[in-house]
Amino acid sequence: MASVLAILLFLPVPLLQGLGYTGTCTQNDIDPFLTGAVLSLPFGTASLGLAWRSRRRARSHPEAGASWLICLTSLVLACLGALVLLMNAALARDTLLFGRSPCGAEHSQAAFEPEHVVIGAVYGAMPLAVLVTALAAFRAARSATARRA
Repeated sequence: MASVLAILLFLPVPLLQGLGYTGTCTQNDIDPFLTGAVLSLPFGTASLGLAWRSRRRARSHPEAGASWLICLTSLVLACLGALVLLMNAALARDTLLFGRSPCGAEHSQAAFEPEHVVIGAVYGAMPLAVLVTALAAFRAARSATARRA
């Protein structure tokens, strides 16, 4: 059940992070990106926690019989995480590795400003963490299913 809820909680993340791309970046206005990061953070964090819980459940209770559900939903969540990560790959790379503004290099006055790092982490590192955790849950559920057979 937690793995299904993880998917439902992750569905608003790309929509909320899409708010950042609706701004015009006039005079380095990063407010839409910051709004998308702040609003999507609770959903992504809750989804990450539930995927972690599903991974632990698949490993500790292989006899529960829901390993196939955890396996399937973890794979769907991994695909969603990969899509969100691909959607934000350039933004996360520019903000986390180069310290640029999410609006682009021409808008950066200083490198690695705190709000740019927060935006890069929420837009890039959080979907990556969801992807890795969902793949770990998939692997744990698959091995639990194999042990049952």
